[in-house]
Amino acid sequence: MDVVPQLDFSVYPSQIFWFVCSFLLLYVVVRCVVVPKVESIISSRLVEHNSALGVSLESCDFLQDKLVKQVVVLEAAQQRARELEQKVVSDLGNAVELAKELLKSGVDEMLTEVDERLESLKREKKEELISLSIDVASMYYAKVSGVGRVKKSRIRELVTGIYEKRL
Repeated sequence: MDVVPQLDFSVYPSQIFWFVCSFLLLYVVVRCVVVPKVESIISSRLVEHNSALGVSLESCDFLQDKLVKQVVVLEAAQQRARELEQKVVSDLGNAVELAKELLKSGVDEMLTEVDERLESLKREKKEELISLSIDVASMYYAKVSGVGRVKKSRIRELVTGIYEKRL
């Protein structure tokens, strides 16, 4: 046996036969046993993933619908808030205008009353001044002329005439 058994030409047909048989057997086993099992596992996982994807898509659609509804509600609420804000601002503006008018009318009434009181006080003080001037003038006239009794009506006319021009 000088030749290595793998290189012996007499065994080549036998090696080729067994090589073909073993690969055919391996092909049949893989094709008939392994591939169907792997295919069934993959198809079951595909079905599960597809069902999960379907549920996810349904959930996504449901959530999108909910989101759209919430956006509509939010926009309606924002619109309502803007309307209320405008109403409050206009009401507040009206209230401010009314308060200004009330204050103005109150101030006008108070100024009118103050003016009336000032005029009344001015008349009173003028009368007091005239009375005091009449008393002083009558005392001087009585002392200067030596008369005990003086006609105050004439002095009143004179003092009133003088103060009418000055006051």
